[in-house]
Amino acid sequence: MASANGYYPICLALTGRPCLVVGGGRVAQQKITTLLRYGGDVTVVSPTLTPRVRRWARQGRLRYHRRTFRASDVTGKWLVYGATDDPITQQVVFRAAQRRKIFVNIVDVPTLCTFIAPAQIKRGPLTIAITTGGRSPGMAKRVRKEIQRVIGPEYAALTRLLERLRPTIRQIGRTPQERKRLVDRLVYGGLLEQLRRGNRRHTQARVKRLLKQVMGKNLP
Repeated sequence: MASANGYYPICLALTGRPCLVVGGGRVAQQKITTLLRYGGDVTVVSPTLTPRVRRWARQGRLRYHRRTFRASDVTGKWLVYGATDDPITQQVVFRAAQRRKIFVNIVDVPTLCTFIAPAQIKRGPLTIAITTGGRSPGMAKRVRKEIQRVIGPEYAALTRLLERLRPTIRQIGRTPQERKRLVDRLVYGGLLEQLRRGNRRHTQARVKRLLKQVMGKNLP
């Protein structure tokens, strides 16, 4: 149910959230994989499963109901995917979720989606999402490939480094403006290039120099 205004980009905390995937084929497997990666509490309803999803069910990583979809399957769910090759089932899944005001995505049918999942690039804790609002997934994939060539593993290393430095920045930065200058200096002060070249041994000394340049004082 795409809006004329497009989709509102948002990041969701899925850990422990009850999620339903209707379907057990390769497309459904892709959705299940992502939901599990982000900690979703996944239930799958399908007469058949791919070998991988069947293994996950045996391992207890998800709940599996070997049958066709029932409208009651969406009860208590927070997010629903419809990933079958049956248009009638897809319509039934969408209507059942809509009646209960549950976020629903019928794969490859933008008119039957109240949310869409963007193409993603993961670099450690850094996530970059690309979307065309459901208009051209192929274009989103092309943009993802182009960004992947530019954003390498050094961005993950810098993100983790900045996370570790947050307590120090809060301690030595007396005002929000000072803290912003500190972060900007770290982000744009050559650390990324150094990490890209693999010079991690000198990173800590460079961090202290950059902070000192901003604060104008010696740091421990």
